[in-house]
Amino acid sequence: MKGKYNNKVDIYSLGYIIYELFTLCNYLIDKMSDDIKKIDKKKYDEEWQDLINSLLKIDYHKRPHIEEVYNILKN
Repeated sequence: MKGKYNNKVDIYSLGYIIYELFTLCNYLIDKMSDDIKKIDKKKYDEEWQDLINSLLKIDYHKRPHIEEVYNILKN
C-alpha cells in the first residue's frame, strides 16, 4: 500500500468490524457490488448506522477521532 497512514485507518477498521458484526456480511464484498447493507432498525438504534457511516468515510479527515467514538459508545 502506498501513502502515509495515521490512526484514522484504525477508525476505518473499527467501522468495518462493526458493520460485519451488525450485518453478518463482508463490507468490502458488499462495497464492490454496491450492496451496502443497512443495519436492522428493529434490533438496533439508527445511531449505530450513523456511527458506521462516519467510521467508513473514504476521506479520513471526515472520520471521527477515537474520543468522539468513545463518547458515542459509552452512552
